[in-house]
Amino acid sequence: MRLMETATPARYRLLAHTADMGVFVKAPDLDGLLASAAQAVTELLVEPGAVQDRRELALELEAAGTSELLVRWLSEVLFLFETRHFLGRRFQVRTAGGSRLSAQIGGEELDWERHRFRCEVKAVTRHKLRVESTARGWRAFFIVDL
Repeated sequence: MRLMETATPARYRLLAHTADMGVFVKAPDLDGLLASAAQAVTELLVEPGAVQDRRELALELEAAGTSELLVRWLSEVLFLFETRHFLGRRFQVRTAGGSRLSAQIGGEELDWERHRFRCEVKAVTRHKLRVESTARGWRAFFIVDL
């Protein structure tokens, strides 16, 4: 931690602190990459074994390219958790043109008796964000703010 000095005498100190987690994902295609990225974020939130496929939600998104599509998609997954307490177990993603996505998410509402909470994921950042197609498929790197 780095101490931040204030210009005037103060009764407090501000400490710089980072609480981030980097996530690397790879898949044969963009659809699989986005599905795996959503699974990774969900596994940061709770232990995945207890999440059941009891209910299905549909989702459609548009963005200005694949990197922005990844951020918007994962932000929606987090939004569903934060507002509806919905946890995904199965992510079926279909993309079009690298800028549109339609998804079916199978999962259930959070149950504090069965789901073991791991950590709070506040946001998906654009810092060091990479989404790229390679000769072997797709890969991405993103950072989440914990």
